[in-house]
Order: sequence, then structure tokens, then C-alpha cells
Amino acid sequence: MRYACLVWLIAGCGFSSSAGLAEDPGGSGAPNGPGGPSGPGGSGTTSPCDASDPSPLLCVAFGGTSLVQDLATPAHEILERTGIVPLANIALPLTGFVVKAAGTFGATSQLRFKERLDLDVDDLTIDAWISPQGGLVPGGPSWLLDNNGEYYAAYNSDGTVRCGVAGTSLDSRATVAAGTWHHVACTYGKLDHLLRVYVDGDLGGCQMASAIPHGARDGVAIGANYDPKAMLPQNFQQHFVGGLGHLHVYGTELAPDQICRAAGRTGCRITCPNSSGGDGGDPGRGG
Repeated sequence: MRYACLVWLIAGCGFSSSAGLAEDPGGSGAPNGPGGPSGPGGSGTTSPCDASDPSPLLCVAFGGTSLVQDLATPAHEILERTGIVPLANIALPLTGFVVKAAGTFGATSQLRFKERLDLDVDDLTIDAWISPQGGLVPGGPSWLLDNNGEYYAAYNSDGTVRCGVAGTSLDSRATVAAGTWHHVACTYGKLDHLLRVYVDGDLGGCQMASAIPHGARDGVAIGANYDPKAMLPQNFQQHFVGGLGHLHVYGTELAPDQICRAAGRTGCRITCPNSSGGDGGDPGRGG
């Protein structure tokens, strides 16, 4: 896959950030990562995903009569799309970063895209803005993104963020409090085999991991873990309850400074902590 981009915006509305507020770093800055080398807002686009940019392979819009649309060409087929409520623009305090038209997910939400070869990646970046609202899975993570058997991102019951590839998981040191918006990211590089987790642009953990396997058949689920062996509708499990926005998947490993810019910051921590924070295992069923 070159790049895949899962992004939320309300269809039919031309969103732009308020004067003086940071623009979304997504858009036509790829392939150098969100916003390109010039930092947030370098593309000048008014939505989190520039559908005219050929780099994103998946670009999702909330709103309109169909609730969810894929703006990419060719579009990925949407297999399930229920229980998601669009949100208006949210200007964050302090930084002024604008989270544009995120979606609210609940305990019965279902969103899944059909598997395609472009979702099989060797290098990986997942990044998103999240705002947990409680309703955590007791004793287990709430899933943000699940490409079953290949890679995933999740929110743990203790407030940490979990990244996983190829049977290895890694938890962040920093926590994300319920009711607040934070940027989270996972990256993996095939050259150094290093899995990294970020919270608000700061590198918060590193862990060695095997290469990302290919050949998954169950597609990409958003806001839940997808178990193909379970009976309907229980195959969507361990739901994330809260807001998700600017959710991207790239087939490249973005550099720490690019992740920092995607979080609307400068001067982030970009070196691995002394302790990896990884446990070497999968959350729940094993992603």
C-alpha cells in the first residue's frame, strides 16, 4: 500500500479553521507526511483529507444521506456503518488546533472497510485524535483501529495507548484522560523493526517487533475489534466509546518530527525512553 487515509468530515460542509487557529496537518502534504515538511497547515486545505491528492487510498466522510462515504478513487467498500454521530469542528484550548468534524462512537457502533491489497503494508503509521468518554472495556483495551492479524491501535482501561503489529504490543507511558482530546500515533519501520507509540507528539515507547504479516481477509474495523469467528452482531467487540477524528493509516513510517507536527506541536520528545513499555503480547484476542 502506498498510503491509506481514514479521515472524518461532515459531507456537504466546507470546513475551515478559525482565524489564527492551527490547520489540520493532513491533506496534500503527503508523501512527506501530514502537512508535508512545512508543518501543520502546509496544504492549505479546508478538510482533514484532500480527496484530490492521489496518495490517500481511503478517505472517509461523515454526514449526508449515506452517513459514511469513501472519497478516495477507487473507493474501498464499506461493509458496516451504523451507530456513528458526526461532530462539529472543535477548537482545542491552549494550542488552538481544530479537530474537524470527528465522529462519536458508542458501544454498538460498527464501521468496517473491505480488505484490499493496499492495506497490506511493510511500513506503517496510524495517527488520530481521540476523546474517550468512558464505557471502557473492563480489564481490556478499547479498540481504535483493527486490521485483524496485521496491525492495530487501542485505548487501554488505565488511559494509556496501545499499538500493535505482528503479535507484539506496546503501551504508552503517558495517559489520555476521558473527556479530553489528544493526538495518538503508532509507527513501525521494516528496516529497524521498531514499533513506536506517541501521545500528543511525544515519543512514549519503543519495542522491537517482527515484520507486519500480510494476507488479512477481514478488512479494517474502526472503533472496535472485529472477530470474524463470532456470531453476528457480536463480531464487533471491545468498542471504543468517544470521539475519533483525523484518523489516518499510511504505508510509510512517519518521522518523529512529522508526528509532532501532526499533533499541532513543536519541540516534542523524539527519542525512545529507556524502557520500551512493551509487553510482547496482544491485547484481547490478539488483533
